[in-house]
Amino acid sequence: MSRHRTLSDEGRKLYLNANAPVRSSGWLRKFVCGIFHTQYDDHLLDVVFRCMQSTQALAAQFEHESLPKKLQSAITHTTRLILTRDNKRVKKRHVLRSYRFFTDVMEYAYRYQDYQTVHLMYLALNSSAIGALNIPIRSKDAELFERARLEFGPPTYSKHIEFWKTVRGHGALPSLIAFDRFIARREFAGLHQHAEEAREIMNIFKYLEHNADDILPLYTQISLNDTQLIHLSRKLNIH
Repeated sequence: MSRHRTLSDEGRKLYLNANAPVRSSGWLRKFVCGIFHTQYDDHLLDVVFRCMQSTQALAAQFEHESLPKKLQSAITHTTRLILTRDNKRVKKRHVLRSYRFFTDVMEYAYRYQDYQTVHLMYLALNSSAIGALNIPIRSKDAELFERARLEFGPPTYSKHIEFWKTVRGHGALPSLIAFDRFIARREFAGLHQHAEEAREIMNIFKYLEHNADDILPLYTQISLNDTQLIHLSRKLNIH
């Protein structure tokens, strides 16, 4: 994989607030995975760490009425970041570089049990706008995508909710996307008790340590629609 700078200036703003986070010694111990880290490795872990903080802060706001819009915004703008670079047309190799970076984010998020970021990356990387480009998928990424598809269990997402009932400890973070859509579908079907049980699972996150300022700007943008993303995909400079 290329080790060139991966996120654009706008990508850094949306995922890193334009700055790398200040890491605690505990965080460093947790994320140490070798002596010889590259700048790419450090950049990747910075993004993963910020995503984890953001997930925890968002989970505490799960009942807020703006949450569904925030979740959708994050998916569409991650897709846009893959397709563009500071809103400029890019070559397909640049898209491939961004695509590979975000699959690596997804893989690391799985390692550290940040299922919201896993789910976010899965949906962005498998969007119709990205699929139209026929990007060659590494075998390990195909396995990662299939694992996510099976474990989240769309379109009802009941598999993730059932899995979450078995989770113990405070290290793991749920997919807010899965919980939000599960509750909406259960409410629509008149299964209000199921929806309420899922809400009760999420209630604990209000009482865990979090900082609302940790929510990434990625979640607060105005969401794009599929037509806008497909248009960006078609404008791609493939030469």
